[in-house]
Amino acid sequence: METKTIKNYFTDTIANLVLVSSKNKTTRRDLADVLRILSQSSVHDVLFPNSSSKKLDKKLDKKRVESFIKFYKKGNTGNTNHLFLLKTKEGVVGGVDLQIVDANNASLGFWQDSNQKGFMTNAVNEIMSVALKKKLEVLDAYVDLDNDKAINLLNRSGFSYKGIVKGKTRKLKKFMIVL
Repeated sequence: METKTIKNYFTDTIANLVLVSSKNKTTRRDLADVLRILSQSSVHDVLFPNSSSKKLDKKLDKKRVESFIKFYKKGNTGNTNHLFLLKTKEGVVGGVDLQIVDANNASLGFWQDSNQKGFMTNAVNEIMSVALKKKLEVLDAYVDLDNDKAINLLNRSGFSYKGIVKGKTRKLKKFMIVL
């Protein structure tokens, strides 16, 4: 799957779930949108909990976003790391990543513009279909203890709560689904 169309749950607005790869060009606008979303405190604080400053250095973070995209382009070539940008006609509104751990297992991550609602459940469900096509058997996801929106999304998508685990920097709730 290079691109898949999904609908917003609330508004029926269309978005494309686009695989970041060497085949699909990532535009400057895409990078700017990703930087804008990752700079939102509700997203930034979850993805970068160790950040020394809540105020972001735009030059540093622009480089981080470019490195982030390059990581997935390279990982996609090796068929291990996949990033799908969620794009409306207004631009990028979120992303879903699938990191393949081994022949049967992968980890799922997702983030979205805090001003957008209604896309992520459909996006996650579509990525679960991608995982099935790749013959993966188990997906797991890790979320902050108090991230109720992500927890509810995973529950809606059929994931089961498996307990609290110690992450690199904090405790996280682990969810899992057998495909």
